[in-house]
Amino acid sequence: MQRYSAKIVIFFGCLALAALIGGPLYIWFYGLTATAVGLFFFMLIATGMSITAGYHRLYAHRSYKAANWLKVIYLVVGAGSFQQSCLKWASEHRMHHRHVDEDKDPYNIKRGFMWAHIGWLLSAKDPSAPRPKDLTSDPLIMWQHKYWAPIAIVSGFGIPTWIGLCFGDAIGGFLFGGVIRLVVGYQLTFFINSLAHTIGSQSFSTSNSARDSWTTALLTFGEGFHNYHHWYPGDYRNGIRFYDWDPAKWFIRAMSWLGQTWNLKLAPYETILRAKLEVQRGKWKGLGDEKFRQRLDRHFHDLMQRIDEFSRVRREWVLAVKESSEQKARSELYLLKQRLRDAKQRYRSAYRDWRHFCRQARRQVAMAA
Repeated sequence: MQRYSAKIVIFFGCLALAALIGGPLYIWFYGLTATAVGLFFFMLIATGMSITAGYHRLYAHRSYKAANWLKVIYLVVGAGSFQQSCLKWASEHRMHHRHVDEDKDPYNIKRGFMWAHIGWLLSAKDPSAPRPKDLTSDPLIMWQHKYWAPIAIVSGFGIPTWIGLCFGDAIGGFLFGGVIRLVVGYQLTFFINSLAHTIGSQSFSTSNSARDSWTTALLTFGEGFHNYHHWYPGDYRNGIRFYDWDPAKWFIRAMSWLGQTWNLKLAPYETILRAKLEVQRGKWKGLGDEKFRQRLDRHFHDLMQRIDEFSRVRREWVLAVKESSEQKARSELYLLKQRLRDAKQRYRSAYRDWRHFCRQARRQVAMAA
C-alpha cells in the first residue's frame, strides 16, 4: 500500500461506491427524472469543456487568448471536475509533452494502459512538475490554486445540488449532477492519457505513442486527435478538418466571432501537409526494389518543391495585398496573382501524382501479400 496514496485511493473508492449504490437506489425510489438526467449531461459537458478548452488548450498550451470572464468560468467550473488546480494540471501536462513516453512522463503509456489511465493518479509519488512562470504570474490561476478545494466542492457538488433543489430534486442533482457525473467524467478524461496513446492512426508523427481516433474523440470532447496534437500542441484545434469531432474547437472559434477569444493559433497548412507526407514516405521507404524507391523519392521531392514554391508565392501575395495601391501597381498585383494561380496548379498536379503513386504502391503490396 506504500506505493499508493491512501487519501486518493479512499476518495476514488468512496466515490465509486456512492455512484454504484446511490444511483440504483435513487432510480428505485424516484425513477430516472428529467432533472437528474439533465443535470448529469449539463455538468458533464460544462466540466469537460472547461478542462479541454480551458485547462488544456488555453492554459497548458496557450493556443489562444480569452476574456477574463471566460477564464473565471474555466477555472471555477473546471475545478468541479476534481482534477486538481489548473496550475498543477497544466504544469504536469506540459511535463507530459516534454517527456512523452519517457520515465519523466507522469502518465507514461509504456508503463501500461492502466498506469496511464488511473495508476499514476493513485501513486504516492507526486510528479513534481516545475511551475512555469507564465502560470504562476497569472493572478486568476494563483487564486484558483489557493482556494481550489472549496471552489471544487461548491462547483462540483453545490451547484448541481442547488439547481436540483430549484426543480424539487436536490438528491438527483447531487447524485447525478455531482457523484455519478464525476465518476463518468473521470473515465472520459483518463482516456486521453490511455486510449489516445493506444488506438488509432499516426498520420503526423511516428516518434511517440500518440494516436488519432474518432472513437477517442467522441469520448473526450474532441481530444482524440492526439497524434496531431502531440505533433503541433500550439494549435487551438485537435481535429483540423472542419468535420472532425472537436466541440472545444467550435466553441473557441464561436467565442472569437463574439470577440471573447483571440489570437487563435493554427499550424500552417503547408507545415501540416509536409508532416503527413513525411510519414507517408516513411511507410513506403522500406518496401519494393531500388527502382521503386527511386520513384518514391522523385515524386516526394517534386511535391515538396511545389509546396515550397506555392508557399513562397503566397507569402509574396499576402504581403503585396497588405500594401497600399500606391505602392503596388495594379498590373504588378495581377502578375503576382497569376504566379500564385500557376504555383497552386503545379502543386495540385504534383499532389495528384503523389496520391496516384501511393495507390499503386498499396495495390502492389496487397497483391504481394
